[in-house]
Amino acid sequence: MTRFAGYSSPETLGSDPWLTRDDKISGLSTWRGIALRLAGEQNSAGCLRLVREIDRVWAALDRRDD
Repeated sequence: MTRFAGYSSPETLGSDPWLTRDDKISGLSTWRGIALRLAGEQNSAGCLRLVREIDRVWAALDRRDD
């Protein structure tokens, strides 16, 4: 799973100027949940890498004062 809701990466979702901070966090949370479920079902290292990428973007959003 490399795309979510038309976004090619967590970074593109996290930097979308049309989304609010809450929208971004909600989208990342949903994407993360799907990736974790798939990682468990498929034993996929790629899904776990995606979760780490999502976590990095999420942490950056937490540090910003939007």
